[in-house]
Amino acid sequence: HPNREFSRGLSRSIELLRKNVSCLSSGGQFVRRYLEAHLRFMMSIFQSKPMSTKIFITLPVADLPRALGFYEALGYSHDPQFTGDGAACIVISEHIHVKLGTHAKFHEFSPKDVCDTSKALQVLHSLTCERRAQVDDLVRKAITAGGSTIEEPQDYGFMYHHGFVDLEIWTATAGDSIT
Repeated sequence: HPNREFSRGLSRSIELLRKNVSCLSSGGQFVRRYLEAHLRFMMSIFQSKPMSTKIFITLPVADLPRALGFYEALGYSHDPQFTGDGAACIVISEHIHVKLGTHAKFHEFSPKDVCDTSKALQVLHSLTCERRAQVDDLVRKAITAGGSTIEEPQDYGFMYHHGFVDLEIWTATAGDSIT
């Protein structure tokens, strides 16, 4: 993971700087002051680096392998660290993940009943794309992978919108800003 690697590398650099500063004799004051300033700078970067917030959307699915295949057909990968017995984690972006879980696995997180998505809609998920062609491509991939659409594309002038329904009737929409 890039943030973890950055932190490890920075921690190693800071430790090396600390050792070098403490090893210098009084004759190397210029080098010592330089290393101390560099150490303070490195520490400020390390301490001020905010942890990014990520979102994990957990969805119950009836057929995990089929659902995993659907999202992979859209071009998303899965994170093996969060994929295992009864669950799979789909990486939408660096900060957005969809955790697919069998109904049994979902009940480990919530005692509430799973919504029957053939009769009711529980939540809508929206994704943005940079260009209109990406929206259409994502919807095309969803249909090819077994999904469907429930509406025609809409062009609002400032935004283009088209949606798809995945295998479990979870609706996702994609839109781009038209300027």
